[in-house]
Amino acid sequence: MRLSEKTIELNFCAQSSAFLNQRLIWFGLTQKQEAKAGFDACTRVNGRLMIFQFKASNMNIRGGRRFNAPHNQMQNLINRVRHFQRSVFYVFPLIGTTYELEYNNGDILSNTWLLDVATIPPLPLPTTRRGTPRSKGIHYIDVIPPKAIIHSEPVEVNLINAAEFLSQGAPGVDGIQNLFVREDHDFEEYHLIFRKNTCGAILLPRFGW
Repeated sequence: MRLSEKTIELNFCAQSSAFLNQRLIWFGLTQKQEAKAGFDACTRVNGRLMIFQFKASNMNIRGGRRFNAPHNQMQNLINRVRHFQRSVFYVFPLIGTTYELEYNNGDILSNTWLLDVATIPPLPLPTTRRGTPRSKGIHYIDVIPPKAIIHSEPVEVNLINAAEFLSQGAPGVDGIQNLFVREDHDFEEYHLIFRKNTCGAILLPRFGW
């Protein structure tokens, strides 16, 4: 049976909090009030703010799985994130069914790969095989760990294994809270870029716990 995106999201968050030897505070980005409250909390506790955009797919390809991502959303994120490394991620779980969950002993993290948006170059609009613009404006992303290939013009990018990233203490996270503090952007507007199944995570300072 297929797992819902919410089930994958909840278990990813729970396993991340248990795996990382550092406190994480999760909050939703589906509502303006939640997003604002989460950002305010981040600035008050001097934490680093990460955003996770979850994707789900049951379309298997050789060596991996194919996901979809809207061009406009991706380009908006690329333009805003820029040099803030390891702060906004696409999340690609390679577990999507109850069978796969059982086969992997419920281990979501080891079977999930992260794409750091800051590593994606500017992308042209996706096109069909005939070279015409794809009507729905969707990029296909073929996740074949440890790489992903973004189509239509094939662009290869590196992926980060979620379990390895967290076991190392989430290294290299700049946090996008400085994007708003320094440039006076409105976080309430920023969260509207994201679609459903998006979470914010506040990585708290180690000395606070």
